[in-house]
Amino acid sequence: MNLQSLYYFKELTQDMNMTRTAERLFISQQTLSNHILRLEEYYGIKLFTRKRRLILTDAGIYLRDFASSMLKQDKHIQDVFADLKSQNRGFLRVGASPLRASTCLPHVLPAFSAVYPNVEIQLTNDNSDTLQQKVIDGDVDIALCIMNEDLPTLETELMLHDQIYLCISERLLDKYYPEEKSTLKQNSVNGARLQDFSQLPYFIMSTANHLGTAISRCFEEAGFSPTIYLSSKYTSLADSICSNALAACFMTQVRLLYSLPMMSEDINIFPILYKNRPLYHNLFLVHHKKRYFPKYAQYFCDLLRTDFKTINTTVLSFSYEDPEILAE
Repeated sequence: MNLQSLYYFKELTQDMNMTRTAERLFISQQTLSNHILRLEEYYGIKLFTRKRRLILTDAGIYLRDFASSMLKQDKHIQDVFADLKSQNRGFLRVGASPLRASTCLPHVLPAFSAVYPNVEIQLTNDNSDTLQQKVIDGDVDIALCIMNEDLPTLETELMLHDQIYLCISERLLDKYYPEEKSTLKQNSVNGARLQDFSQLPYFIMSTANHLGTAISRCFEEAGFSPTIYLSSKYTSLADSICSNALAACFMTQVRLLYSLPMMSEDINIFPILYKNRPLYHNLFLVHHKKRYFPKYAQYFCDLLRTDFKTINTTVLSFSYEDPEILAE
């Protein structure tokens, strides 16, 4: 039994398909099969039933958990040894939503790779709740997450008060508020109240999304149920829907920085108010408190901090009041 065999076994338990796993790992099916047979011979028990499809035996289920734990410990000790031997090589597993990764990684990766060219970066795109659990479980080293509660096993650092905005095409205001448009815009410059825009259709995120949950609270406070043009767990269609004047949508500051160059020029951007105050997501950089944090991971975090300082400075151009007062 060796760690390579455990690794191949663990990867096979994800696909439960010899062909698919072998292709993904760039090895032959025979090589993969041989490693599984070695494990079965070593432990003296079958790990899979092989009928029309692979099924884990009870022993296979136990070994899957054992393999996951062993490989995480091996990764931990490799990080320690790499630093001790000053090899500056290893693996850095980063978690972020697709949007946040697209916003900050293009600025961070070139500088990181210039200093640590032999560190392989593995990116996991997922939502904040899933990424937090992956950090806790040791499947991700660092992650950018929206957090609404403190988790005792995680080291957290606030990166950004990510303000939330209501985005409405001028054409949409012309259609639904032809007479009141100017007054509405003037009254909403320093903060929009959704009750003033109750006639509009909306692109809505589901409450499985942290932004969707926040906006749902705003509609509850406004006292009406929105006319929904489209609902989705993800915000990827918001740019197009808003630019084509199909519906109003909600975007965070980070999303606006990424999306504005691709959107139509007639978009009105109003900060959303909730309980008479601007609404924010708190975006954190998180990692596990008790796991070894190699120098290259620390350097990657330093680059993220620098990039988010730039984002914070750029974001001020969207704000209409002092963020030091409003961001709590």
